[in-house]
Amino acid sequence: MNNSQLKLNAKKLLKQHLSFFLILFIPYFIYFYLQYVLDFLALDLEVIYKGLLLTNNASSQAESLLITNNNFSSSSLSMTTTLVFSIITSGLLFVVLDAIRDREDYTQPIKKWGTIFSNGSYFIGAIVILILQTIWTVLWTVLLIVPGIVKSLAYSQAILIYRDALDSGESIGYIEAISRSRELMDGHKWQYFKLLISFIGWWILVVLTAGLLVIWVGPYYQMAKVNFYNNLVNNN
Repeated sequence: MNNSQLKLNAKKLLKQHLSFFLILFIPYFIYFYLQYVLDFLALDLEVIYKGLLLTNNASSQAESLLITNNNFSSSSLSMTTTLVFSIITSGLLFVVLDAIRDREDYTQPIKKWGTIFSNGSYFIGAIVILILQTIWTVLWTVLLIVPGIVKSLAYSQAILIYRDALDSGESIGYIEAISRSRELMDGHKWQYFKLLISFIGWWILVVLTAGLLVIWVGPYYQMAKVNFYNNLVNNN
């Protein structure tokens, strides 16, 4: 199945159960809007701060940039908060995967915000895998940007693989889940990359609408990614 078909199927499912998915993805929207607002506030404050430095003839441009970066690095949400929302979002993707596989009853979307906490192994696994993915991707990125991107794509399916293994009664380690993701994505990273960048136009529209369009683009984007995984597993 090509990317156009994957996106079309995701869009069709989203339209069929729009109210369910909009409620399901509320935690995702909350995180997005918090990040969006804080980033814009930080940008505005940074512009003002630099203007004041220039007006008062700051002694060193390098010094001003260093101070600015230090002062406004806290503008984004903390890594801990980001991790928490990433974990919750992982649980939402489990629900999406069930929906794609016709295993979802489309009831109690609010209750399903806590899907990741319904199983201790889900929760711990999501934490460890997300941390490992981040560390390894950062280490590769330190060497060169492109290898970092490639590894990020290679590790991208680990949490869904981990969840599928647990649900089938299989014992699987965290590192093994990442290794399986790397193997599963062998020969498919370019297709996945193209799927991701095909949403650039949509994300531009999100920015132009001050983030309002994320209530459609966010679920659509995430569902297309999960559909990619499901299709890949079915063909392997």
